[in-house]
Amino acid sequence: MRNTVQALGQYYLGHNTIQGLNNGTVLKKLVEEKNIDWNDIKAHFQRGIAATKQDLDLDVPVFATARNYIEEHVYLNEQNEYVEK
Repeated sequence: MRNTVQALGQYYLGHNTIQGLNNGTVLKKLVEEKNIDWNDIKAHFQRGIAATKQDLDLDVPVFATARNYIEEHVYLNEQNEYVEK
């Protein structure tokens, strides 16, 4: 979340305006000054895109609450090394 908030803030408010501000303050300024709510932007702008061998997933879940998504797409051996499946 931090990176997307900072990127959104820099784009709409400018680097100098948000320099030194925490995410909460940047989010508040976005709503107050530009009427932009981070919660309303599309998921792929908030969390990025996942590329698999089959396609691009534009609706990547929050990994902290959907751990199975990672387990379905990333394969590790017993030594925690990535392996192709």
